[in-house]
Amino acid sequence: MADEQSILDAIVSLMRDNWDTPADCNDGELFAYAEHLRARIMAGDDPVSLENYLRAIQTGKLDMPDSDAYRAIVNGALAASAAERDVINAVEAASNEGTASADKGAAITDEDALPEMAKSGDDAYDGSPI
Repeated sequence: MADEQSILDAIVSLMRDNWDTPADCNDGELFAYAEHLRARIMAGDDPVSLENYLRAIQTGKLDMPDSDAYRAIVNGALAASAAERDVINAVEAASNEGTASADKGAAITDEDALPEMAKSGDDAYDGSPI
């Protein structure tokens, strides 16, 4: 199972491989960009929005010349995150199936849910919590 840290590490590696980062750029800065990129991917941002985000980082924050490097990073990040989304979707589907099968059990009637005191007809019990 792909975990968040390994996906973030993969995105940082993509950044290092595709960008000729300035000397003062460290992995912590790239990691922050990778976290934000991953969050936007998981939120469902479209590839063009992701490319615009990374292009702004490339040319604005890192003062690198404009190139298609940001596209390679987005494509790689989307591929790495796809596996994570598949796992999340599978877990959610299994969870929903478990809930659905639990709902197929015997229905609880209102009388079944009442405490024994209320079933016995004791007028002192009004059904309110103690």
